[in-house]
Amino acid sequence: MATYSKIPLSQTAIGAGILLTSSGVPGVQVHQTLNNANDLDEIWLYANNTGASDALLTVYWGATGASNVLGPVVVQAYSGPTLVSPGLILEGSGSTASVVYGTSSIPSGISMYGYVNRITA
Repeated sequence: MATYSKIPLSQTAIGAGILLTSSGVPGVQVHQTLNNANDLDEIWLYANNTGASDALLTVYWGATGASNVLGPVVVQAYSGPTLVSPGLILEGSGSTASVVYGTSSIPSGISMYGYVNRITA
């Protein structure tokens, strides 16, 4: 029987925001799955921009290749949390973890928040 647990993103043990300080690839690590292929991570991500200018957010999903990109998404200046990943699924390969990275066109302009619903088979 599968179990289901809500956990913080792997890069913030207490659920605090993850500041995207990089505009270059691969960017700032936001979350890392477990190594095995039996656990599914349903990832919910939100972006927050407290700066005076709009910023472009790019999320690299599982890898940093062009086929694994969510966005770019415009995160408006002074915006509250903007949904970026509505529970998209990511899992490890069986021997290595999959990783989510984020970049901002304005370094330190966007913070990422979110949580993971981990489904264990």
